[in-house]
Amino acid sequence: MLGRRKHVLHSTTAARSNCEGGSDQRARMSDWLIKLLEQWEVIARAPLPFFIALVVAGAIIWIVLAYSYRTRLSNLASEIALVTRQRDDYRDKLGGASPDEAKRKMEELEKRVKETIGSRWEPLTKDEAARLAAAVAKLEKRRIQVMFANQLGKALARSIADAFEWPCGAQEATMHTYPH
Repeated sequence: MLGRRKHVLHSTTAARSNCEGGSDQRARMSDWLIKLLEQWEVIARAPLPFFIALVVAGAIIWIVLAYSYRTRLSNLASEIALVTRQRDDYRDKLGGASPDEAKRKMEELEKRVKETIGSRWEPLTKDEAARLAAAVAKLEKRRIQVMFANQLGKALARSIADAFEWPCGAQEATMHTYPH
């Protein structure tokens, strides 16, 4: 052991003198290695405190990394659980249908709604309103109610009611939504 210490000490002294002299070894040996070799004598005399410090530093690093990864894994597990619940909820709502089947069914429902409710009804043109008013003027005067079921027919209902009131209040027309 004593021979080894002398060899390390000799190597450290040689490395220092070579570094000061500017030889090739200076380029190959980094500063931290030179400092380690200079401190090796202290480490060799008291190896237990050095290794205890090394173990404590390793344990601290281990604890920090374990906490970090445990938190990260916990967050990932929570995200996976959320996505799984969403998937299962969608699957339950779709009755096990695939996304393509669900899309097709939605398109069919939208088509059925459009066929049932219809699209916006265009109001009467001025020519159509004038012809209706002329036809209504021949009838005896009475009260007429024009109803519409949804907002899609409101403009048409308004134009019909206006035609019944034209010319000069020939008829009394009121508008109502159906059902009231």
